[in-house]
Amino acid sequence: MKSGFNLLLLLGCSSVLTACGGGGGSSDTPAVEYETCGEDSPITSIDDSLFGYQWYLENTGQTALTADGSGGVAGEDINIFAAGQMAQGYSGDCIKIAVVDSDLEIAHEDLQQNVVPDASYNFTYVAEDTVPSNGQGLHNPTATYSSGGHGTSVAGYLAARGGNALGITGVAPSAELRGYNMLLAQDYPNELAALGYQDTVNNGNYPELTSPQVDIFNLSYGRTITYDLPSGEELYYVVLVYAQQWGTENLREGKGALYFKAAGNEFSGHEDSEYVNPADNPLPVEKCTQAIENGVTCFNTNLERDQAYPFVIPVGAFNAEGERASYASTGSSIWIAAPGGEYGQLSPAMLTTDQSGCDAGYSQTDSTYSSSDFDNGNTQENLECNYISIFNGTSAATPIISGAAALLLEANPALTWRDIKHILATTARKIDPGYAEKTLTLGLSQVVLEDGWVDNAAGYHFSNYFGFGALDADAAISMAKNGYSLLPAMQLLPGDNGFAGPVTNTGEIPDASASGISETLSVNETGNPIVESVQLIISLSGTDGLPNYDSEHPEIEATNFDFSDYQILLESPNGTQSILMTPFHGFDKQQDIIDYPMISHAFYGENLNGDWKLIVRDLDSQAELTGEGKLVDWSLKFYVHES
Repeated sequence: MKSGFNLLLLLGCSSVLTACGGGGGSSDTPAVEYETCGEDSPITSIDDSLFGYQWYLENTGQTALTADGSGGVAGEDINIFAAGQMAQGYSGDCIKIAVVDSDLEIAHEDLQQNVVPDASYNFTYVAEDTVPSNGQGLHNPTATYSSGGHGTSVAGYLAARGGNALGITGVAPSAELRGYNMLLAQDYPNELAALGYQDTVNNGNYPELTSPQVDIFNLSYGRTITYDLPSGEELYYVVLVYAQQWGTENLREGKGALYFKAAGNEFSGHEDSEYVNPADNPLPVEKCTQAIENGVTCFNTNLERDQAYPFVIPVGAFNAEGERASYASTGSSIWIAAPGGEYGQLSPAMLTTDQSGCDAGYSQTDSTYSSSDFDNGNTQENLECNYISIFNGTSAATPIISGAAALLLEANPALTWRDIKHILATTARKIDPGYAEKTLTLGLSQVVLEDGWVDNAAGYHFSNYFGFGALDADAAISMAKNGYSLLPAMQLLPGDNGFAGPVTNTGEIPDASASGISETLSVNETGNPIVESVQLIISLSGTDGLPNYDSEHPEIEATNFDFSDYQILLESPNGTQSILMTPFHGFDKQQDIIDYPMISHAFYGENLNGDWKLIVRDLDSQAELTGEGKLVDWSLKFYVHES
């Protein structure tokens, strides 16, 4: 795979511009012509045959097809029925959503009514060929393999047709659905085109692709975790982030498209047995030993670079008991959380659509994914194997948020992409309110490795587990439609390069020390800037002065610096602390960290001006990598609006 994408399920301001988001493309941006929406027949009732198992929509504590018959905790859902009807009568009608994934079965019995004809795109098509390489038509991204259609399952949560007496209902059960199978033809131009970046769409290689008309992009995939990027990929991240920024500024007639992304499923890494070829395992469990022992994530969501900008909205996952899903990665880049389920053995997974028929998909007569009667087509409820009961992951949580965003856009079409983020953050529920911080005793000191809930000075609650909390669909709809005032335009302060922070003395970080080092940056901007997100750009290196390890030249002596030893925190002028990088993660060892971006949303709504403090601690001293590190440089960029 050229760019190392991973499907995120568990079965078994770029520096280019300074004014960001909230509306108004540049004068030299080509205009996007938008489709008109056809009138849809209303959904008058939820009579879908498997609705009773959809605990994520309405959790009554039902067993939801778990192997041991156990259920969840009543009320731990997305609160979409609070007003006595589903979503106060909204259904995502006329909202255009793209599932950017591996496939979408456009003729699935529970999806086809919402699939817009000729709006999907088969990225295995090559312009000079007469037939796409997967044998399907240009607008048919249906999977031709039989091992499970990830995108088809993702689409079910988002927009399975409601009220048709079949299967399940999606969160936005009459949204306008399309699928882009970009993950089957992975290269950088294809991803940019799938994300609606008009310059790429118009380059002549994508006939009849209408991605610039899309309102919401669902991205239930991630990238291989590595700092030692392949040649050209580091530059690609710059281009990718710029394309996403462009989409938030120009699509939806300047109100901005929404990019919801799965935050990751690597809390404890992956077993080699999950992969046909163990060499494809992006994060083996053996890299995660210390993280597991200390109860922190092995994959911090800030390690995936495109999640360290505000243009993508990372989604975390919780289970039917109202706790962080056991696999769900954590980090300060997460904005919101939604149901992702567990494995369907001792706790419910997430029922959804599957490839049609008992000879394809995750649900098959001789399924390697599940041995349950339901998933093997041995019950009247699923004789055709068109549904799967054990799907889970942040791949499942993300389309639930995408569907909720469609409901908000239907309720109030004037909302910008940032207004959607604001409403989700403001109305989010403080799920699992008593979950404890993770600590480490180091010498005579106790260090907090990962915070519990943090209440900031603006009254927002935030956690690295759940972002602002669990989706509350009913509260969000009510806020969107009842006299909501749009946010002022977002600005990037101070501009391209950020505020450069000081490095005192040599920047050397004491080994295995709870005190670490701290540096302070004073900010005093005119007006009254209110923080939305804070991005840290940081460089750390070994004090030994040796180069990074190079797998192509292992004979060259490399640095003993180990980034996984380090914890990185920011403290705002109001005293709010946010842990941007937890220690003991599975990041590449013997690699200096140069200009690495990280983001935190924990300071949302606080005043910008005052002293910002950076704290860096080395919390480990491993025998095999004894090299100490130093802070080379750091800067802060602030995404703000005027109060």
